[in-house]
Amino acid sequence: MINMPHRTIMILMAAALTLASCGTLYNPQKLPKPDAAEDQQAIPLQIVALTSEVAAKANMSPFKRRVVVGSDLRGAARLVDEHSFIDLRPPASGAAPTYKIGVGDTLQFARLMPQINSAGAATDEYTVRSLPVTSEGYISIVEVGRVDVVGKTISEAEAAISAALLRSGVDPRFEVSVQGFNSQKIFYGGVTKPSSIPFTDRPTSLSEVMTTAGVTLEPGADKVVKIFRGSEEYRLSARDILTSPQQPVYYLQGGDRVYLENMYYRPETVVLTGEVGSQSMYAISAEARQTLSDALFSRAALALFTSDSSQIYLIRRNGGSAVAYHLDGSNPVRLSIASEIELRPQDVIFVAEQPVTRYNRVMQQLLGALSLSQDLRDSVQEEL
Repeated sequence: MINMPHRTIMILMAAALTLASCGTLYNPQKLPKPDAAEDQQAIPLQIVALTSEVAAKANMSPFKRRVVVGSDLRGAARLVDEHSFIDLRPPASGAAPTYKIGVGDTLQFARLMPQINSAGAATDEYTVRSLPVTSEGYISIVEVGRVDVVGKTISEAEAAISAALLRSGVDPRFEVSVQGFNSQKIFYGGVTKPSSIPFTDRPTSLSEVMTTAGVTLEPGADKVVKIFRGSEEYRLSARDILTSPQQPVYYLQGGDRVYLENMYYRPETVVLTGEVGSQSMYAISAEARQTLSDALFSRAALALFTSDSSQIYLIRRNGGSAVAYHLDGSNPVRLSIASEIELRPQDVIFVAEQPVTRYNRVMQQLLGALSLSQDLRDSVQEEL
């Protein structure tokens, strides 16, 4: 049995690994053919030349941000599309609702009645009384008895009281107003401490309630505002309500329940792969709307000596299929189109390699193997 020195064994192992690498370690990436059959689910691929018209059409696709819903760390996060979660079902905007009297309210009733003043002269003065609205929905006026007022506006209640006074032959000169708003409330809760505010004859907007509740927005996050009104549910974005000057005013109604739920935006990225300087993820945002040009040049994505700039692809999924927008970056005029197409979350930017690149890499590996073989022969000769 031949005893080989330790240095010789190490060189033999390195040579074997290097020679093996010539056929297995280098595996260049290639854009798959549209009809390629693979073990994974087949995704139909359409390759389209990138032009200004194509870029404009591609930019019409929505920027679908994904959000993590809820903040309970004990369970799996729900990762959903922003628009499918909010669903943007706003209530009607415009005029504020008119207050209608309810059970538990207190009306202030002031009737003009003849009086004798301190000088003994006859005069008319208002006599003010507080009239609670009973559970049966009426108020009691001494001169006329019961008057139904529940569900009526102040104007409608005035008309009903006036008719009752006239039927009883009583002077109908009076004033009525709501003294105590006790029948209806607006409730809010969720990420804020549950509470309520009274619903009055003064219009109450959704933004006012959110300010009263102390709602704040964190960077990279939003809140879903849900309004439950009877059997209806409406949804809005808290960020839109609090920050957008174009947002209409939404007035709340008595009995509305406002529920707020945290919604955290997941950082959105595109993938840089192929013959690029570094296989990496490139961050994008809905506000900045980065383009293909931003990704290619702000990160020095193109591998200067090995990439084929005529074979740049922006791959975008659309349901069960995908489109590869082909850009010939070797032409400076065509390269300018890269600044026209916007990136979308989960896009893939693929850059092909130059034909000579694979040859050069294989030759480097072979030369490395030959060098190790020479070192091995020299070592064996020295030891013999």
